[in-house]
This record gives sequence, C-alpha cells and structure tokens, in this order.
Amino acid sequence: MNSNRNNVIPVHWLPSGIRETVLESEANMKAPSALIVGSALGVLSLACQGLIDVRLPIGQVRPVSLFLITIASSGERKSSCDQLFTKPIRDFETAANIQTEALLAQFEVDSMTWELKFKALTAKILKLEAKEASNAL
Repeated sequence: MNSNRNNVIPVHWLPSGIRETVLESEANMKAPSALIVGSALGVLSLACQGLIDVRLPIGQVRPVSLFLITIASSGERKSSCDQLFTKPIRDFETAANIQTEALLAQFEVDSMTWELKFKALTAKILKLEAKEASNAL
C-alpha cells in the first residue's frame, strides 16, 4: 500500500491552487500524489469541458476533456481520492435533480390546469357555435 516507487509526479509544476490542494490532500489522506493529481485533474476537466476549448499546436480546437485511467492496488485510496474531488459535483447534481423534480411537478400541475381550461373553453365555443347555428335557422 502507498508504495511511492512509481509515484514520480512533478507536483511543483501544477498551478499554486491545485498544487496546494494536492499537497493538503496528500497529507490528510496519505494517498500517493499521482492518485490525487489524477482525481483533481479529472474533476477540473469535467468542470471546464462545457466552458472552454483548447487550441492544439497544430491549430485544431478541442474540448478540455481528459481520458484518465488509474491503476493501483486495493487500499491505495483510489475511491477516496475520487470521492473527495467529485463531492462538489455530486452535490451540485443532487441539488439540480431536486430543483428539476420541483420544476417538473409544477409543470405537470400547470399542464393539467391548462388542459382543463382548454377543454372548458373548447366546450363553451362548441356550445356557442351550436347556439348560433340553431339561431341562424
């Protein structure tokens, strides 16, 4: 567990905010920095991919998506790292789902109300047309 033989990652190259987060997480979780960096960068990519694109040196524009794979032994804290960094995203999704459910419930009420009003108005129009038709005779 926590073998650092392959844990050579240049944390000092990371921007200061990410670097400090990685170092603090490493101290608190006792997980290899490579796992923490992978989780942090994966979540950053997820958070940014709908907002920005990158221009490659060859001129092509691509999303900032990352494709990451983590290979580590059981107990290396893979899930803990991912759960730590994805918690804000999961919390956002939960809040968005609750809000969406409330909006959907209100939409269904509004839709049923509209349908009832539509049927009532349609019935009134048909009655008026029938009355006008009988008066025309």
